[in-house]
Amino acid sequence: MSTPLPLSAFAHPHTFIPPSRTRIAYHLFTPSTPEKGTILLLHGFPDLPVGYRHQVPTLLALGLRVLIPALPGYHPSAAPTDLAPYTLRSISRDLAALAAHLGCGESGVYVLAHDWGGALAWRLARSEEHTSELQSPPLS
Repeated sequence: MSTPLPLSAFAHPHTFIPPSRTRIAYHLFTPSTPEKGTILLLHGFPDLPVGYRHQVPTLLALGLRVLIPALPGYHPSAAPTDLAPYTLRSISRDLAALAAHLGCGESGVYVLAHDWGGALAWRLARSEEHTSELQSPPLS
């Protein structure tokens, strides 16, 4: 079993302004070995990106770049008062824009989610706009 990332690894997130103009804070971890793709981890409620700290070392060891956004309304991402940025459609568009911004489409994006992040993962997979970028996760 891998040692989880320390909480300090999540202290300084990057930020991105997507099409909805709702700031997304995210964490990006890069493997020391050649990259085999990017995995997008979507948290649930009530959770934060740091909830994946136990899984990140194993995913990095598999050669995956790990992208963990704080979903809208979760610190340190924006928490707009308007409800439109909270729809699955809006969030999936914003996450696709983030992935494109980071160059994730070149090797595809794996999606791993739990709780309400799972509903968002389904929305991403069902979206005709993004399905060519999504792949099944590697098994070895």
